[in-house]
Amino acid sequence: MSSNNSSYDLPQDIVNTLLCSICDGYLSCGPVMEANGDLICGRCDTNSTDAVLQVAYEKVMSNFIFPCRFDKQGCEERLLFDSSMEHEKQCKYRILDCPALLKIPCTWKLSACELTAHFEEHHRELISSDGQFSINLSQEARCNLLMIRDGITIIIKYFYNHSQGCLHLKVSYLYSEDELIYYKTQVINGTDCDNSLNLPQQQCDLYESFTVVDSTNPLKLEMQKYLGIFGNPPSLVFKISVFITIPEYSRDDSDEKESSKFPAIVNNLSCTSNPSSCDELLNLEKLYCDFCELILCTTYFYQCKNSVERYCGKCAKGKVGMESCIKITQQNYICCWRGCDFLGDVKTLFSHVRECKFKKWWCPFDSCCGKRVFKYNECDAFIMHLKIHATYCSPNNNIVIELFDKTSSKNDVEKSYFTYVSSAIILFTCTITCKNNWSIRSILPHGITAKIFFTHDHCRLRSKDFTFDKPELVEIKNDCIEFPLCFKQYRQLSAIINVEGNQGGVSVFVT
Repeated sequence: MSSNNSSYDLPQDIVNTLLCSICDGYLSCGPVMEANGDLICGRCDTNSTDAVLQVAYEKVMSNFIFPCRFDKQGCEERLLFDSSMEHEKQCKYRILDCPALLKIPCTWKLSACELTAHFEEHHRELISSDGQFSINLSQEARCNLLMIRDGITIIIKYFYNHSQGCLHLKVSYLYSEDELIYYKTQVINGTDCDNSLNLPQQQCDLYESFTVVDSTNPLKLEMQKYLGIFGNPPSLVFKISVFITIPEYSRDDSDEKESSKFPAIVNNLSCTSNPSSCDELLNLEKLYCDFCELILCTTYFYQCKNSVERYCGKCAKGKVGMESCIKITQQNYICCWRGCDFLGDVKTLFSHVRECKFKKWWCPFDSCCGKRVFKYNECDAFIMHLKIHATYCSPNNNIVIELFDKTSSKNDVEKSYFTYVSSAIILFTCTITCKNNWSIRSILPHGITAKIFFTHDHCRLRSKDFTFDKPELVEIKNDCIEFPLCFKQYRQLSAIINVEGNQGGVSVFVT
């Protein structure tokens, strides 16, 4: 008898008379139908046009408790009417076809909890201790592997379609005691095992079908997206790691929902420009200019003799002694933002990285807050955070920067101003030295135009306009401006900056 006073446990002899005419399971779940005198449970479909819903039966049985349909296999669960199907889907005593894929099919039918022993006795070659398998990229391959992790049986199903260059992958568990089970996939160069690609964490599904193509939403990996990274090897190795709980470092609910796209993190291919950030791919560091710290926008790097610093084409322009030192020939560069599946050459990458909707916002004031990171859809929160460090200027108004220090400090003074235009944050940093020299520095995002002129508070004269309309470093110093004659006596100079945007973009500040 159930502890619930309004529910009643049916005697076994009564339960044995309440059987479905199709599956022979108990009539313990609705909708219960009657067709030609036969009763049909809610697990089964009927094509009969004469089938009638048994409302009275369901109403009477709503207070009765049934055994699990796999009670004869050993399950002792007792379930209230219409609540059995959820349990039976993942009952460890449910009957399965052997999932081994062999030239001569295995015809065994057995309960899920017996599957491990069956593999150990009959299919030991299909048991994987480390979740690792290899595929030859010139041949079709399919297999189902069994792996045990923390007492939980995992089935790894894969099918590589050689003609399409696509790997279908499904990692499932047989049964679980309410744990959430996750897995990660590592792709390893079959020739050079030091090069690897880590794909984002995914949640395991309950095992349903023994073929991966019949499974619900199998993971599809187009190999062409990754071959360029590894130098087109003849084979790849895949390693599946299973976790019963989500590791603390990857608990990011909103981001994980976006991360079903690939790729994610590349290991050992090269170094990252920001090693503390797990969101950047590691194959882009060598594409950054040492001067403006922006990603390369031309196919050549330039370098002065006896110098280790490399310059992009824009920063090298006009400099004496610059010679082209490196030509970028690789074509398959990945976007540096996690969740984006972009792949292209360096010229296309230059534009894409600044417009990618998956990019992150890093606080440029790393000395104060350790480069705090905001997601691409947290613009308002990022603006509020920047107001702690810098002066916010409305995009409808000009940015006015006073190029002098009213406090007459003997130390250098640094002031920061920012605005938000066309989905881009633009930051201007002004440094004033104790000798009244000054400089204004900014890195313009893609699609942003900045017009700057200077006024003198004493005589109201103004300088010529300076226009910057390319994604590059902007730096103006006092020795490059033609000042009013009276500036030597009255140093009240101000910079007036008007910022306009013609394309969306989000800047990542490196100051």
